[in-house]
Amino acid sequence: MSSEPAQPARLLALAREDLAVARLIERAGLSPVALGFHAQQTVEKSLKAVLAAREGSFPFTHDIEALIELCEGAGLELPADVQGAEALSPYAGATRYGLGDPATVAPADAIRCAERTVGWAEALVSGD
Repeated sequence: MSSEPAQPARLLALAREDLAVARLIERAGLSPVALGFHAQQTVEKSLKAVLAAREGSFPFTHDIEALIELCEGAGLELPADVQGAEALSPYAGATRYGLGDPATVAPADAIRCAERTVGWAEALVSGD
């Protein structure tokens, strides 16, 4: 777990930047791997922002499933369209380095998942 003071607003700002980059990649028709990476980063940072706001810390991991489990363990209910976001986890590692299947998640689905996760996180963090 992170021992530094949690900064939910900073994490959300970084998540929004990753989402903006993912959208640019989609509009330009560039690599679905690069798009998947930035969508994954959006989801990861959004979940970590919520954990930082609610729990005060978060683990240094790219594992979306583990982050979702921590959120649920903290009593947070994730929207149905955020469930399944763990399919983005390979984009932070193996897929990013040419391993695995880059077609794991359709680009439009990756963007939609990232948008909904950051929106959910913003509502929770701003409600604190």
